[in-house]
Amino acid sequence: MEVIFTFRTPGEAVKGEAALDAAGLAVKVMPRPPALGSGCGLCLRLPTAEAVLGLGTLAAAGLEPEGIHDRLETEGTISYRPRSRDF
Repeated sequence: MEVIFTFRTPGEAVKGEAALDAAGLAVKVMPRPPALGSGCGLCLRLPTAEAVLGLGTLAAAGLEPEGIHDRLETEGTISYRPRSRDF
């Protein structure tokens, strides 16, 4: 399982990627899935094990994700579940 962070603007996503990468986290940039609504076309993906550190790293960089979602894959089907910020 992985965690997806969505942002309001592409600039926030790019800044977030740089912060997470500098922290040594396994961040991947991906297009925002249509299931997560419209808005910034980019989002960031992290392994679930790095989610808490990732959120703290983003906060230290002055960024607050617009949304946080679990990325679930079951039998080849990908779905997204909203996640609380209190994880």
